[in-house]
Amino acid sequence: MAKNEKSAPDKSVSGKVLSAEDSSPVPGVTVVLKGTTTGTTTDVDGKYQINVPGNNSVLVFSAVGYLTQEKVVGTSSVLDVSLASDQKTLDEVVVVGYGTQKKKGPYRRRFSD
Repeated sequence: MAKNEKSAPDKSVSGKVLSAEDSSPVPGVTVVLKGTTTGTTTDVDGKYQINVPGNNSVLVFSAVGYLTQEKVVGTSSVLDVSLASDQKTLDEVVVVGYGTQKKKGPYRRRFSD
């Protein structure tokens, strides 16, 4: 008789991602279960929630302008993280936006007297 192996049920982990500089919430941080494509992002308050297969799971926290950080889930269901800014990355990001555009409709009407 074959022994039925049951996989451990998923564990829900939640937490908050804060800036190490001023403890402000960091929105838009990508939180991924290492070695998978399972992930989520932090909301406007820096909060996230993700299901992981067990206590040995590793979460990878990454965001533009911050150093990537890996954390082992462990036995806690709450995992708060402080991300340090990455000055090198910030120096390389330049956003330029300018220009004007005149919108023209598909039809032009001419009126004459």
